[in-house]
Amino acid sequence: ATAFGAGGFVGVYLEALARGDVSDALSLPGVDTHGVNRLLLQDGTLAGLSDIHQISDEERGGAHWVTVGWTTPHGSSITTFVVRRIGTRLGLFPQWGFAVSPLATVSLSVRNDARFTLNGVQEVTPVHSSEAVDYAVLVPGSYTFGHRTALLTAEPRSVIADTVGQNLSAIVQPEANARFIAGVTAEVHRQLDACAKQTVLFP
Repeated sequence: ATAFGAGGFVGVYLEALARGDVSDALSLPGVDTHGVNRLLLQDGTLAGLSDIHQISDEERGGAHWVTVGWTTPHGSSITTFVVRRIGTRLGLFPQWGFAVSPLATVSLSVRNDARFTLNGVQEVTPVHSSEAVDYAVLVPGSYTFGHRTALLTAEPRSVIADTVGQNLSAIVQPEANARFIAGVTAEVHRQLDACAKQTVLFP
């Protein structure tokens, strides 16, 4: 009952998240983005889960409501998943699938630059819009957005997705870093010094 029950199926999903294996998590029955942007669903972008433990497994109307506790680098919480039996394996063991896809949506706004980082990983596909873009993320998880390039940095912003179907938001606003400011200052001084050497001044 533990290994092949509804709780065991949810455990397989959470173990994939704990090791950062997005591909395995997405391959499980019932995990569906429903057309929401999948850019953030890449291996290596998860912050990782720990202290995963099942709290309850309640059967309601033919579905199982499995509640688990967990910890991320930015906090602990609990999440309830709705799981339904979808068949039988080898004529004996039940097969399960998520009745409600275990994803949430993050509405992300990136200003001043199209690039951003997720949990320290540079996203190579930029945002092609000045408006907020909705991205699918796996539940549960903590997601830290920021920006780190040669001339711009942004204060990291973290959100925790702990509820299936949750709508979250984050803003990344890169600003000039010390290297950028030093470069601009040096260039201004160079221009002023060149101007001061001229025998005829021009406006």
